[in-house]
Amino acid sequence: MTHYTSFQGADSNVDPATLGLDLGTGKFGLPEIDFNGDLENLGASAYSIPRGRVSQTFQWLDHFTWTRSRHVFKFGGEFRHISVSSYNDNLERGLLDVDTDGSVADDLYAFFTGDIYASAYTGNTQRTTYNDGASLFVQDDYKVTGNLTANLGVRWEYFGPLSEKDNLISNLGSDGLLHQVGSGIGSAWSRKLTNFSPRVGLAWQTSPGTVLHAGYGLYDDYIPQDVITNNYTNVAGITTNPIGPKPVLPLSFDGAAWASGGTAAFSPVTSGPYDIFVTSRNFTTPYVQSWNLNVQQSLAKAASLEIGYVGSKGTHLTRVYDVNQTDADGNFPDSNYEAMDTLATNAGSIYHALQASLRARMEGPDGFCQLHLGQVH
Repeated sequence: MTHYTSFQGADSNVDPATLGLDLGTGKFGLPEIDFNGDLENLGASAYSIPRGRVSQTFQWLDHFTWTRSRHVFKFGGEFRHISVSSYNDNLERGLLDVDTDGSVADDLYAFFTGDIYASAYTGNTQRTTYNDGASLFVQDDYKVTGNLTANLGVRWEYFGPLSEKDNLISNLGSDGLLHQVGSGIGSAWSRKLTNFSPRVGLAWQTSPGTVLHAGYGLYDDYIPQDVITNNYTNVAGITTNPIGPKPVLPLSFDGAAWASGGTAAFSPVTSGPYDIFVTSRNFTTPYVQSWNLNVQQSLAKAASLEIGYVGSKGTHLTRVYDVNQTDADGNFPDSNYEAMDTLATNAGSIYHALQASLRARMEGPDGFCQLHLGQVH
């Protein structure tokens, strides 16, 4: 299965130099110029535009069913290979942010005199990334008695770490410094082979017209490549750090050059410390536990009431945050870098709900219809 997506600004064929804007980025399209509500912004978003990707997913799977006595066994497996050829020119057209907390006149004065916050990056962002995944499962639908059925199962999942065709992936090593894969680190993060997910369910007809359902399951979650490589941060992901044979580097903004218009406003930054994007060292598989208990009661021949409780808990969920924020004196805790935007699996969630619904099957002139009277949470 192959998908192609591309995002371009409406002005992607416009050379800023023809409008008198000597940016020095070498990119077509206006920079993003933000006036923070005082005036209309100009240009498309500087983050992740332009970008494009060709995604290919290869999947091999099969499953089998074996019925024996009171058991219905199901087992099977799957292998996945996901390949993405992409580019993401994040901030490469430039971002000019005018925020004076004053009047429109103050904003325009700051804009024309170069008293603004500006950011831009440069470099070849074309990458070919891929990762593999596999799963195995076994399940048994067991008719314990005439009025009790149990569903028991377990699933094993493997989500391989992200790789790149030319090893253009970097992350922190054990020394706390940024390394390219193959030079200081062996892979983007460590493989995990212990993702076992149990599932259990019960259906018990306690009396005619009354059925009790209960269930529990643990479900591992795949982290999409986009979350790892395309973020709204200065460095978009672990494939475009300022390291290796194809680094993506920041540009420095010269407000005086912008105001005079005589020379390029942006020029290359030749030394650090730089902003970087990494994953946490204990990067692991997110998962969700889900459980429920409900009673279904027939009220009449064509009506039923269902009352139940459902809950879920997310563990090792993903979030992005800067682990190297400055202190009160403006100093970075890790002086080797400036912003260290980190994709971590240390978030969580919890959900509880009481649900009730009443269903009735009504006969009309055109036959039967299903009436769902309500559900509350």
